[in-house]
Amino acid sequence: MPAQAAASIGAEALIGDLTDPGTSARMVAVAGDRVDLLVLNAGINSVGKDPATLDLDRYQAVVGVSQHSVVYGLRAALPVTRRQAPSVPGSSTPR
Repeated sequence: MPAQAAASIGAEALIGDLTDPGTSARMVAVAGDRVDLLVLNAGINSVGKDPATLDLDRYQAVVGVSQHSVVYGLRAALPVTRRQAPSVPGSSTPR
């Protein structure tokens, strides 16, 4: 479905693990020499909110996606974006 939605607007979908910096590098490579808009937003949810009972592996997963993924995306895009002036909204949505 993501590939069909992207194709319908003349884009390309790349599906991958955002906690892997290589995924961001592949996304920028697909974009080529130009990035006009880079939206850096990723987040997953955690059922447990009480720090006393919070599953620490799940906490690390939430932080990894919500914060690190945004940095990986920005870092991968910097060589391209520094040559131009794109819009780069960024957000992190820990839950």
